[in-house]
Amino acid sequence: MAIEAINIVNFIILRLFAISQDRKDILLWFDVPGEVFLKKTAENDPMVKAFFMPYSFLVGPYHKTDSAPNGKLIVSDEYPYESQEISDEEFVRLRNNRFDKSL
Repeated sequence: MAIEAINIVNFIILRLFAISQDRKDILLWFDVPGEVFLKKTAENDPMVKAFFMPYSFLVGPYHKTDSAPNGKLIVSDEYPYESQEISDEEFVRLRNNRFDKSL
């Protein structure tokens, strides 16, 4: 029974917290190759608010990432965006086409 209990707890933890392609309800996963983003519609989900958003960066489609020597992620976003919100679909389109624009 102990191993069954451990397996059940493991299943629950993985289902709630794992970043996997099965989480299309809250993630833009594989929409931008090599990157994972939270869907705008998921931002009000209590689970997302409590466990994902505190460890996420708010970025625009032209943000840049780099790694520091200590292994930490450096996120910068100096692009002069207009003051408006865009849809997830537009974000993905702009992010995928970002190298077509000169920054």
